[in-house]
Amino acid sequence: MRRLLAPICLLFALAPATASAYVGAPMTHGTDGAAIGRGAVDPAPGAVAKRQPTSWCGPERGSDDTADELQNGGYKEHAVYMIPSDGADRFGLFAGSIQADAFAASALLETTYGRAIRFDMGTSCGPQYLDITVVRMPYSTAQLTAAAQNGTGTFDLVSQSLDAAGLQTIQSSDSYAVAGQRTRNWVVWLDGPAPAGTCGQAAIYDDPSRQPDNLNNFGGKVAVVFPSGSGGFCSSNAVRHEIGHNLGALQPGAPHAFDGSHCDDAIEDTMCYSNSPKVANGQRGLFFDYHNDDYWDPAGGALPWWTVNLNRFLCPDAGCNLAPGPDDAAAEPDADGDGVPDATDNCPHVANPDQENNYGDARGDACERLRAPKIRLVAKRKGKKVWKLRIRASGHGRGVVTVRCRKRRGAQVRTVYTRTTKLPRTLRRNVRCGASRPRAALALKTPVPAQRM
Repeated sequence: MRRLLAPICLLFALAPATASAYVGAPMTHGTDGAAIGRGAVDPAPGAVAKRQPTSWCGPERGSDDTADELQNGGYKEHAVYMIPSDGADRFGLFAGSIQADAFAASALLETTYGRAIRFDMGTSCGPQYLDITVVRMPYSTAQLTAAAQNGTGTFDLVSQSLDAAGLQTIQSSDSYAVAGQRTRNWVVWLDGPAPAGTCGQAAIYDDPSRQPDNLNNFGGKVAVVFPSGSGGFCSSNAVRHEIGHNLGALQPGAPHAFDGSHCDDAIEDTMCYSNSPKVANGQRGLFFDYHNDDYWDPAGGALPWWTVNLNRFLCPDAGCNLAPGPDDAAAEPDADGDGVPDATDNCPHVANPDQENNYGDARGDACERLRAPKIRLVAKRKGKKVWKLRIRASGHGRGVVTVRCRKRRGAQVRTVYTRTTKLPRTLRRNVRCGASRPRAALALKTPVPAQRM
């Protein structure tokens, strides 16, 4: 079982990598119990959710659709639907839920940190759809059933099936130079027999170095999502958990690591197991690194080991999985006069609190007066590319303030400022935005208490 073996080079993790050094095989910690898939995750808020498709569209294909690929970066998580050699092809039934779970897996990072899991996007129907490759395994249902009795048996057959289909996984004999050229991680939804009472399994490298050539920063790693036992797959929480392992969550030296790759400080933490204490409402997947002290750097600081936020398979902003669309502030309404086009601009009574809502229809319901959170941005030019910002974020609890803009004409919209803060708060900041007006967004880090009407 080659994937159980820790790579020899990890003994020298602090030494600089060379082109001739071998990366070795990643480790797999064993199967993850069904508990990691429990709980629901709210979709990404605001513009991200509005621009994501609610259904999947595209032809079924057995290869990476590079012709229709969304140009959202070089290193991506590629979705795979996999079935045994004699299994029924139910891709048409599951494509939509696979896409929805991928988006929902990323949503927690988008709302918490203003970052996103970078997925391989684009089909012949358009760049807004998840690129999903269908792989029929060279192994039968009976062979998968037998393999499920072994700790890594299912994972090994999935990895071998990817290699056979031309979707190359990282190899123990890869040099750093070769591994650095692998630009895809493989997220596999397995529609076949899997170990009982489990939700998935994934590869991770034990490499704490905070360097670009950290082994967790290379492609070719595998994350497998198993059937849920109720006619579908384990949830988006399981998808995020397994991808988290591929990205390097979490390293054995983390303070709450109890088995080398899981934490035990909050049951609501994506990467923690069911032996962890309840710190909030008990909902799985409520946090991605509770307290930011195990596998995500705290705001304004850095942990002394590898953290997921360093990984190039994450986008620098929350919107990189979105197809191109209107993003110039001048092209969108700004009825409330705050300099930021947002949802309230289509609601006259919100822009003018003294105006009652008399629509009495779906539009009126969507335009109910906003209570919290709310963000107001005043942006003034200081020069050709520099803007002076005054940001007022209102609400309760803690929130993540993000400012995005286009730094140069033709470039992608990027995050130029992000701040996690206690609400309410007024922030002042200068940012460089050369090709578009800066726009601010606010995401809650902790739930808003229910308000009495």
